[in-house]
Amino acid sequence: MTDPNSIYAAEIADKPRFPAPTGNLDCEIAIIGGGFTGMTAALTLAENGHDVVLVEADVIGSGGSGRNGGHVCQGWPNDFHHISRQLPADEAQLIWDAGMRAVDLLRQRVQRHKIDCDLRFGYLHAALHDRQMQELLAMRDEWQAKGYDHLTALDNRDSLAGHIGTNAYVGALHDANSGHIQPLKYLYGLARAASAAGARIYENAGVTALDTSVGKIRNSTGNKNTGKKATSTKALSLADGQKITAKFVLFCGNAYLQNIGTRKMTSRLAP
Repeated sequence: MTDPNSIYAAEIADKPRFPAPTGNLDCEIAIIGGGFTGMTAALTLAENGHDVVLVEADVIGSGGSGRNGGHVCQGWPNDFHHISRQLPADEAQLIWDAGMRAVDLLRQRVQRHKIDCDLRFGYLHAALHDRQMQELLAMRDEWQAKGYDHLTALDNRDSLAGHIGTNAYVGALHDANSGHIQPLKYLYGLARAASAAGARIYENAGVTALDTSVGKIRNSTGNKNTGKKATSTKALSLADGQKITAKFVLFCGNAYLQNIGTRKMTSRLAP
């Protein structure tokens, strides 16, 4: 087992370790991928009483979740209006709310599970020239109209002095509700919390194939035509020969899944 190839790993002495599977497994929900998405899903599902198995092909944090910039932001750039204009109003509001809720959920998980991940709030959207500053001010006005009141305009170089040690920028927006984490510490905290909640987590458990036609759970009469929908059982084949059977499978590995996902999914992934 190797540690994640990440500068973040160098400062973490107490790394969580999880075993490789030693036999076949059966569960309600199988999760492929041990990054932020997979681990958050495992934690949430286990806390709500579901039987969860999570498998990671390498070690926890070896993918993008253990090597990213650690930015804690809503996820929308200053041109959200371009996105919203392409959608019906209710859908645009839905994705806006989801982006805003993401920061709140992270804050709540850190507090609830006492995750030491160096969470700090305070974020700059910096402008190199006047045109960019005008775009940021338009962003402030747009976001304030949606009820977001955490942005403060810093419209000259002197006003930036308390936030950043350079005079390269003409101004910025300071966002009090965005910030930064040490991402690998956060991921390890999620993993410990998910395991404590009952999720079974395995490392070095690469999935090589998915079979969605293993069998179906019929109604008590055995009749397919009673109007009740049968539940398919899925089977995951692992690199060392083990199998995992599950009622549901969550794909949480991003482009790492291009060789094992469904045809519909892999056709939408860049090689």
